[in-house]
Amino acid sequence: MIGLPRIGTTWLLVVPVFALLLSSQQALGLATEQFGNAPITAGFPSFSADIAVLNDRSRVYWYEVNGDACFYYKGETGALNTLLKKFAACGKGREVILHAGPLKQSSLDGTKPVEAHWYIHVPGGFSLSNFVDGGLVTDKNPAMHIYLPRARETATASAKSIAGWVADLDDDKQAVRENASRELEKQGQAIEAALRKTLETTTSAEVRKRVRSLLGKLPTLNLGALVIPKGLTVVGSAELIARCTKGLKSKEHVIRGVAAGRLAQLEPDRKKAVERLSKVLKEDKNEYVRRCVVGDLQREGWAARSALPELRKFEDDPDVNIKNAVKAAVEAIEKAKEVPDAEDRAKVVTAVQKDIAAYLKACEAKAAP
Repeated sequence: MIGLPRIGTTWLLVVPVFALLLSSQQALGLATEQFGNAPITAGFPSFSADIAVLNDRSRVYWYEVNGDACFYYKGETGALNTLLKKFAACGKGREVILHAGPLKQSSLDGTKPVEAHWYIHVPGGFSLSNFVDGGLVTDKNPAMHIYLPRARETATASAKSIAGWVADLDDDKQAVRENASRELEKQGQAIEAALRKTLETTTSAEVRKRVRSLLGKLPTLNLGALVIPKGLTVVGSAELIARCTKGLKSKEHVIRGVAAGRLAQLEPDRKKAVERLSKVLKEDKNEYVRRCVVGDLQREGWAARSALPELRKFEDDPDVNIKNAVKAAVEAIEKAKEVPDAEDRAKVVTAVQKDIAAYLKACEAKAAP
């Protein structure tokens, strides 16, 4: 661990391997975590190329488990676009992964929540990326994961009206400027890209002040204002689903176990997610894969009630690990309570996934010769 900070850092032994893997894989390993944005040094070879990016002031938390590290950041779209430029300049073969929904992360012991909007994964040390099929369930190179909590909005006013209000922000009359600000505010995130372009090109202090005020009132991240630099590959849930589906057929049981859980997480409909996990539990004979799936079903809680008949088939399994895992899962599912807004959440995630797909399609069309 030479080169890693000790001040304000927690050194601990952890059981789950968290973050990107988001699976029920269990492994005992040495881990480091740190809240805040105190500078870190290139304690691992994999950090070196990205150290300037990793130490960006928008970072709020980072951790590593056995040398595999994730760095979490909080900020608005403009700060993200700036960091993306730096990230693109650090090396080739990098991806930007667009996720639907808010980013949920906590400290390694699960006691302290982490409020962040994107994270950078730097694979290294003992990581799933070392497996032959590791790229199907995790990053092989440094990657930025961006979480979009809502779909893009559509402006209610015409492009001509919006352009006119932007011009009016610098009018000699205060009443005209105030009216322009009010009308632009009504358009919400739909005009964020236009506002940011104005901020880059205007020479007026009054316009800059008003544009910054308008931007400050907008929700945090906006796909409509996101700028992906050349050199970075951007993917969404469809590509991740395709990779994990292939991962279910991997010869490596570890990859199959992780892929099953990842697919469940990518599915907005919890009923369908549970059905897919139950199918893997029934069909894959590997002990590790089954334990992974049992753990994933346990985390589904109330939504996994339909899987109880299949789970109970393993209550007397000859493998003590599976038997114990099933017992814990059944007890947890039976005690779990229904999540009241689960369907509403699923609708939001579905809408964002569709929006991401449309965004990626537009990006492909724009890049086509």
